[in-house]
Amino acid sequence: MTPDSSRSTFRRALPWVLLAITVAFMIAGRALEMVVRQNREIEDSGVLGEIAMGLAFLGFPAVGALVASRQPRNSIGWLLLGIGALAAVGVFCMAWSVLIYEDGFDLPGGVLAAWIANWFWYPLITLIPTFLLLLFPTGRLPSRRWRPVAWVAGAITVSVTVLPMLQRVLVVEEQRVRNPIGFIQGDVEGRLEPVFLALIGVMVLCVISLIVRFVRGRGQERQQLKWAAVAAVAFGVVLPLGEWLGLPEILFPIALLMLPVAFGIAILKYRLYDIDVVINRTLVYGTLTAILVGAYALGVLVFRALLDPITGDNDLAIAASTLGVAALVGPARRNVQRFIDRRFYRSRYDAEQTLGEFSRRVRDEVDLEALSSELRQVVTRTMHPSHAQVWLVRDRTADA
Repeated sequence: MTPDSSRSTFRRALPWVLLAITVAFMIAGRALEMVVRQNREIEDSGVLGEIAMGLAFLGFPAVGALVASRQPRNSIGWLLLGIGALAAVGVFCMAWSVLIYEDGFDLPGGVLAAWIANWFWYPLITLIPTFLLLLFPTGRLPSRRWRPVAWVAGAITVSVTVLPMLQRVLVVEEQRVRNPIGFIQGDVEGRLEPVFLALIGVMVLCVISLIVRFVRGRGQERQQLKWAAVAAVAFGVVLPLGEWLGLPEILFPIALLMLPVAFGIAILKYRLYDIDVVINRTLVYGTLTAILVGAYALGVLVFRALLDPITGDNDLAIAASTLGVAALVGPARRNVQRFIDRRFYRSRYDAEQTLGEFSRRVRDEVDLEALSSELRQVVTRTMHPSHAQVWLVRDRTADA
């Protein structure tokens, strides 16, 4: 085996080795959390959400290993691997330190575990909304002009990580542990507030970098950026709405998992152009849901106002509103679909209209020359080919 082939094999195997280590740490961390719960006789009411969050963070290294093994020069794959590994080690260290300092288990490495648990979340909340967006999808910056943004993002990540590392006292739930390398006293989070304000500005710039890539990109790169946009919008919508509307907690890890999955699909170019169908269906059914919910609420109010003086039965108003909304589903979906196609997919809408008009004309057309000429015009308007010809096959049996 030549040195080049051995290095290539090592590069392909390394991501999967790192993934196996990450999965081992995550499973061990969750197992330790179960021990903590059993030791304290805590009910497992939120265990489903914690498992879902663990699986969501495992999505980062899983996709990262897939990307890094196939495209080792793309830094997105290694970044996803690093994010997943850091989360898994942090979960393990949190549970390990709690077992030692809260539950009194005589285990080694308590200070190290408490030290890692004290800072591992900080780089996670800076890397995901900055470097993942800034480097997607090529693993490189959009241009040299974006280097200052990358340097500032790196400085923020280092700042929010190093300061908690050097905190004099580590906090493990209600226990306080002395940090042997710490010298910063007091509340570190208060000192990081200006840094987090700067982080918001950098996050906005990273989103702008995606917009710049989309405007300058063509074809495949635009399709890749659409995948990232859908995942980012889903995550950005679920996060505030979950708190505001009290949505189930499991929606947050699902939205978080969409980020690495969308990035992996886009980078590996698997069924890339299906994203237009996803966006179309999301726009249609999202708008349709909002319309139907509004119509249902309005119907309940109207029917209650009309029927309460007569019957005094609220169930009748609810039943009438439900029937009315059910009758609206079909027409509303068709109208919303037409509106979305006209507004966001105009070229496809025009093509469908042109083909529909041509199909109506061809039923009554008997002139072959006129039909072939019109067919060429329709193909040119709908598909925009560089050249179009119509080939006619003569029926030899008719000549015989």
